[in-house]
Amino acid sequence: GRLVCGVAAAAEEISQKMVQLDTRTNLAVKPMLYRNPHRNPKKQLAAVIAAVAGVMLLAGLAIGVKSILLYALLFGIALVLLAAVDIKTGYLPDMVTRPLIVAGLVLNYFHFFASFTDACLGAGVGYFVIAASNFLHQRLRRQAGFGGGDAKMLAAIGAWVGFNAVVWVPALALIGPLVLTLSHFVRNRRARIPAEMPPAPFGPWLAAAGVVTMFLSST
Repeated sequence: GRLVCGVAAAAEEISQKMVQLDTRTNLAVKPMLYRNPHRNPKKQLAAVIAAVAGVMLLAGLAIGVKSILLYALLFGIALVLLAAVDIKTGYLPDMVTRPLIVAGLVLNYFHFFASFTDACLGAGVGYFVIAASNFLHQRLRRQAGFGGGDAKMLAAIGAWVGFNAVVWVPALALIGPLVLTLSHFVRNRRARIPAEMPPAPFGPWLAAAGVVTMFLSST
């Protein structure tokens, strides 16, 4: 519990200090109260992630945790960070999702959580599911349903857990939004002018589903 709270607090602090980045990073943030021109927000976020990963690695080596458990913990920490940034800013940074994809493929090249072929299929299918869903949503509703960061995040999860497990992640991740949508509809069904449900980030639901899937596939 303390570990998750500490990671969330670190992500919260970093997200408050980040400034607007160019669109290629897929990260848009709220302006901060002060700005130091000598600080690079990209490097700050990368440094926090690297520091957390380094601390977990050293802790695992010190107490003799099995490497597969250690990597699973690092995977969970990365997802918590992504969820925290998504809640705060509404975007998922490429500088976290892309390295997470590569890390999953490298680990599974050595068959840690899945075979390398299964990991490649998982990453590809994960990206395709979100991208295809977003395409259909745009055609039907004339607006985007998901962001590119969601597709990369699911691709990263697929690269870690493999194809056989990643197919369950979207279904698990949709449970929360469906429950919220249903409760919103029930609360507003008698209103003359029903209140429109505000958009919510999908990253936290993907993160929760990814952690559950990793746990179930590793046991």
